[in-house]
Amino acid sequence: MDETLTLIRLGVEDALYKTLRTTNPIENLNGRIAVHTRNVNRWRDGQMVLRWIAASLNEARRGFRAVRGYRDMNRLVVALATLAASADKLEVA
Repeated sequence: MDETLTLIRLGVEDALYKTLRTTNPIENLNGRIAVHTRNVNRWRDGQMVLRWIAASLNEARRGFRAVRGYRDMNRLVVALATLAASADKLEVA
């Protein structure tokens, strides 16, 4: 249950909340990688996989749109830093 309320606890609202609460951006990116790599029949090694994924990401970036609510990203970064700092204090204690 904690994970489902993380955005609310961090104070993420409005358009940024709507963007981050779904898995659509990840699914979209995975689909673009699949389209770009579907013709490879035999992967030689991990380096080949990394090169193809990097090429796929480079190609996919052209189709990316701006994140709705991107103006609130600074607030999210500050909230995450605060959360991380409080977690560090708990570990030390």
